[in-house]
Amino acid sequence: MRRYQLDIRGELCPYTLINTKKRMAELAPGDLLEIRLDNPEATQTIPNWAKHAGHRLIEIKEETGNWMLLLEKG
Repeated sequence: MRRYQLDIRGELCPYTLINTKKRMAELAPGDLLEIRLDNPEATQTIPNWAKHAGHRLIEIKEETGNWMLLLEKG
């Protein structure tokens, strides 16, 4: 299992999802992707998409107007 990071702060919600999907496709099953973002809509959109795509949300944390999501590739 490897852990990767993706910083998508400053991007609009549709782009955050596109970049997350692209990055998840590059990972091996069991790998983790830590996503840093500042779009509150994406904190709902990304975990919902991940669940439907067979990935798992491990953690979500708010850090002063920014969020960190940790996904595991299924």
